[in-house]
Amino acid sequence: DIFTPNADGQNELFEPLAGCPEVTITQLSIYNRWGELIFQTNSTPFRWEGKLNGENCPPNSYVWVVDYNLYQKGILSKERTQGSLLLVR
Repeated sequence: DIFTPNADGQNELFEPLAGCPEVTITQLSIYNRWGELIFQTNSTPFRWEGKLNGENCPPNSYVWVVDYNLYQKGILSKERTQGSLLLVR
C-alpha cells in the first residue's frame, strides 16, 4: 500500500485493478487525511498520479475508494471498497 511517484520508474501510479471478469470498476476517488476529496475519475484508466491540480501532493496517508459493478449468477450489484495508501516521495 505504498505509492512512490518519484520518477524512478517503480510504483509511479496508484491503479486498482479488477481481479476477475465479473468486476467492472466504475469510479476511483482519493481523499486526503482530513476527508477532503482531492481526486476522482469515472473513466478509464482508473489511476492516480499523486497530483492535485497538476501539483505534486505531499507525502502522507490517503484514502482510496473504488466503486464497482459486480455481476454474479445473472445479478448485477453496485459495490464499494476502500483502503489506505501511503504516498512517499
